[in-house]
Amino acid sequence: MLLSLLMVTLALGAQFAAANRSNWQLDFTIPTNHPIVDFADCNDSLYAAADNTLYANDGNTWRPLDAPTYITSLQSVNLSNTESPNTQWSQTYGGTSHDVAHSVVQASDAGYALAGYAYPSGSIDFDDFLLVKIDSSGSVQWSKTYGGTRDDEAYSVVQTSDEGYALAGCTWSYGAGGGDFWLVKTDANGNVQWRKTYGGIGWDEAHSVVQTSDGGYAIAGITLSFGAGSYDFWLVKTDASGNQQWNRTYGGTSWDWASAMVQTTDGGFAIAGYTNSYGVGSYDFWLVKTDVYGNEEWNKTYGGTSNEFALSVVQTGDGGYALAGNTLSYGGGGFDFWLVKTDASGNQQWNRAYGGAGNDYGTSVVQTVDQGYALVGSTYSFGAGSNDFWLVKIDSIGNVQWNQTYGGTSGDGASALVQTNDGGFAMAGYTSSYGAGGEDIWLVKTLDASVEELVVGCEGGLYCYDGESFCLVFSVFSYIRVLGIYNSTLYAGTFLDDSPRLYYCSGPVGNSSNWYIDSGFAAVLNFSGAFGSIDSMAVYDGKMYVASGKTVYCFDGSGWSVALSYEYAYAFLDMQVCNGKLYLATRDLNRMPLYLGGTGFSGTLIEYDGENWTTILGHDYWIYSLEVYDDKLYVGTANRICTFNGTDWDVSFYSGEGAFYAISMITYDGKIYAGMGNGYIFADPAPTTTSPDTIVVPEFPSTTILAVFMILTMLTVALTRKNRSRRLIKNPYSHFFQKR
Repeated sequence: MLLSLLMVTLALGAQFAAANRSNWQLDFTIPTNHPIVDFADCNDSLYAAADNTLYANDGNTWRPLDAPTYITSLQSVNLSNTESPNTQWSQTYGGTSHDVAHSVVQASDAGYALAGYAYPSGSIDFDDFLLVKIDSSGSVQWSKTYGGTRDDEAYSVVQTSDEGYALAGCTWSYGAGGGDFWLVKTDANGNVQWRKTYGGIGWDEAHSVVQTSDGGYAIAGITLSFGAGSYDFWLVKTDASGNQQWNRTYGGTSWDWASAMVQTTDGGFAIAGYTNSYGVGSYDFWLVKTDVYGNEEWNKTYGGTSNEFALSVVQTGDGGYALAGNTLSYGGGGFDFWLVKTDASGNQQWNRAYGGAGNDYGTSVVQTVDQGYALVGSTYSFGAGSNDFWLVKIDSIGNVQWNQTYGGTSGDGASALVQTNDGGFAMAGYTSSYGAGGEDIWLVKTLDASVEELVVGCEGGLYCYDGESFCLVFSVFSYIRVLGIYNSTLYAGTFLDDSPRLYYCSGPVGNSSNWYIDSGFAAVLNFSGAFGSIDSMAVYDGKMYVASGKTVYCFDGSGWSVALSYEYAYAFLDMQVCNGKLYLATRDLNRMPLYLGGTGFSGTLIEYDGENWTTILGHDYWIYSLEVYDDKLYVGTANRICTFNGTDWDVSFYSGEGAFYAISMITYDGKIYAGMGNGYIFADPAPTTTSPDTIVVPEFPSTTILAVFMILTMLTVALTRKNRSRRLIKNPYSHFFQKR
């Protein structure tokens, strides 16, 4: 066994190299040399916590803030206002006839692409695909139409990986039948690169397109040419050139209408629409989940005894789904907006209806950056005209935070919604109140409605910082660490506590009445001893993982279980998800004793792929921190920052014999920052690893030195046991930052 450990140490030591530190620059030094325990990015500033001081950098210089003492952790949290955002701008696009937008995406240049239909000049009978490119201020950059001598209407657009666009819809000008799926691929300027039709002799109409992870395309819609019933869901998969690879139908003997689709995190697809073949009402929401090849994995219906029509779907951050559309079974008026939230298996978690006395038609849903939702559509219950755009902002459990109408004295209907990269919203549809024609495309852009606050974990309590002052949220009799967000819920855990507790927040974090102790976690927690700690958290594959001591616990949205128990671990100091895998950094005790060439206090990096836990690195020092940049995992130890791309290791930072202790890391504004145990903040302006200069292999001591090491080891252990409890109470960071 000892020989095996020796060989492992030699092999792992040979992976690392004394790398050039030229890319890394010293950015700032804490005057007191307190360790940098955490970073956070909040309100366009970078924050660094150093024991009893919080430092902020707005891009020019680091400045100290008068903060609570013994800061343990930082977390930026987006909080939604209860007031609707102001309109930033609105623009109409179109000619003297009818122009309508069905789909909008924000482009990589922060502008927008709108897809729909337009009647060509001089035509009043047939329409064409329409693609309009707009800059970030709403000004038209170019506009293109695509079509033949009959009706051609685009329902969906995506920007592709080559900066071009893919439009999907229905063509009556080309193809084999009355109407066919039509996929048009353009370059970045809207010039056609290729176009393909898919269909049979009946009516086939595409409503949604995504570029798939393999570079091809998936198109969903309805078919009368194939399937079992009147209309069926139809999914067509193509390669990158539009050549069909396979197609699948889903449905019963009656009418089944597919409206929207997403590619899911497992590579499969989720298709949403409505069904008359299944369910309890005349029409019900219908969600079909497939694997990567289109084979059905499960399907679910949602609805009451009347009609429900789903028109939009998103996969949520917890791995579940949110479906939006209209309901006649629930709500207060005729048709109402209806939002259904499910878990990853399609089981309904909750549903909400929104509307007034008139008809209100929901058309599009997005999950927002605060983990809530935004719905858009048309309202006949509210607003200034016959019907208006209606935007409804909802929290993570379906409660309305604010709503706003947009429109004039005539008819205005919204079809599509995106949350923009500045935190606002862009809504697209048609307007009869404004513009040059009978109906024009209308794009409305709003300002950001969210407020970002910094949550600070400290000795004795949790605080919120709004950029001006700190407000105590609630107190604890130990230290508390802000862990992270899962399923729109913020979590925090105590450490150096005689009874470690996991807290969660069910509403605005600044209100103490919204914080609760997770009794489910308390029931499964395996803890014994004088002090316990909740150390780290990560969200992976729709589940939350929380580490305490030697054990990692998993919460799947309904209950807690033990995911991993690692006998060598004293604590899991950090977790990160990189390239589809979960990584855990440990602080181990006595895994490699001094007389075998180790420090006596080693660290391990563990990889989890969803099925298997694998040790991929054993290191001579504790592994303090993990960060992801450019598809690489950065691993911070006592004197190195290593990088791992899933296959190969390299060294990005090496401090030589001096131990700097990379306690914390963050990627911010195109740089990677490392906070050290001696108060140094290093930044890599161009985070790329450098080639190794020399291989560093542990040197094993002579027999005489081995004997000395054995004596020192026993003395160290005895002194540590004698003084450790008092030292931990006096300084919560002493067990992190002393050189081992």
